[in-house]
Amino acid sequence: MQNPTVAAFEQMMARLENGAAAVAAISSTIFALVRPGDRIACIEHVYPDAYRLFEQMLRPWGVEITYHPMTGFESDPDLLNGVRPAYLESPNSMMMQVMDLRRTAEHAKRHGTLTVVDNSWATPVFQ
Repeated sequence: MQNPTVAAFEQMMARLENGAAAVAAISSTIFALVRPGDRIACIEHVYPDAYRLFEQMLRPWGVEITYHPMTGFESDPDLLNGVRPAYLESPNSMMMQVMDLRRTAEHAKRHGTLTVVDNSWATPVFQ
């Protein structure tokens, strides 16, 4: 089901860029990075539209999604072992918690895991 606000935003972006269509950033990024059989480690309390994308489109497509608390990404150096992308939010959409992205990125690099960070609520200045 299409969110009317997202649809209006995509149409506006397509007009601004003189394009035929636009796709929301979350879905286009994730679809470019994963294939069936991959695993995504996602922060818990994720943005509801991202959750629906993961559960309604990616899981049936054969992508495994696991959800973890922010502290798991920061403190467990092996959480990202075997993960294709880690999908993170900082601050988190539901709880407005800020992650230690530096620590999480260190863990990700150790395992060759890509990190995707949605920072919709704050600019890098406030991160």
